[in-house]
Amino acid sequence: MARIHLPGQHTTRQSFLGWIAVFCSAFCLYLATAIIRWAAPRTDIATSYFVFARFLLGFIVVSSSMLIRKEFFKPGKTTILSMNHSVPVPGISPRPTAIKE
Repeated sequence: MARIHLPGQHTTRQSFLGWIAVFCSAFCLYLATAIIRWAAPRTDIATSYFVFARFLLGFIVVSSSMLIRKEFFKPGKTTILSMNHSVPVPGISPRPTAIKE
């Protein structure tokens, strides 16, 4: 008899792979930080270039894995992306205000 898998349920194998993915990403982040510290006294490359390279590498890996699995980015809650929000965000004014002198 075939096992029925509902969309909200996760199997033990999926949970295990999720935990492995989280620990691998934490290890890679720590390793990248260590490489930046090791390279700082030996190179003239700014730290921001290392951080950008780490971001770019992560973006390429995630994008390529999504393309291989034929998955595409579909935002679920588009209201979060709009500027018309009721929750105040520090540093962002939802409406322009006049400067009072």
